[in-house]
Amino acid sequence: MALSTFARGREDQDLENKPEGKPASAQASAVQAFIGEGCTFEGKLHFTRTVRIDGHFQGEIRGEETLVVGNAGKIEASVACCKLDVWGHVKGDIDVTEQVVLHRTARVEGDIEAASLVIDDGAWLQGRVSVREKSAGRSPTPLKAIAGG
Repeated sequence: MALSTFARGREDQDLENKPEGKPASAQASAVQAFIGEGCTFEGKLHFTRTVRIDGHFQGEIRGEETLVVGNAGKIEASVACCKLDVWGHVKGDIDVTEQVVLHRTARVEGDIEAASLVIDDGAWLQGRVSVREKSAGRSPTPLKAIAGG
């Protein structure tokens, strides 16, 4: 596994691909972790703040905040988090408590369950979509339950 460009504490706007000149919805919070282009990671990723992936990730992703998949990002994993902002590729089922945004360069293969789904012109999606009612009390599976603690 290569983590040479794994960074902490950088602002989303410094890392954001801005193909439309507009930062992603995750801009409001600082990036907790960053897997850069050219890096490959396999395993389980659990996070509590915003994470951005521009490299290749395979496995399972669970988080309490926002996951940003950059233009070069390629994810082959089940994803469960609060918000998902996709510019790159995701292959796997997605369970998001708030909003999924598929930007014009997004390519998604898998089922999506979310309270809100935004699909830009040009985005590609193959799978089933289930839009559920927003529920203030619902949150992603707690990290303690996932980690066995």
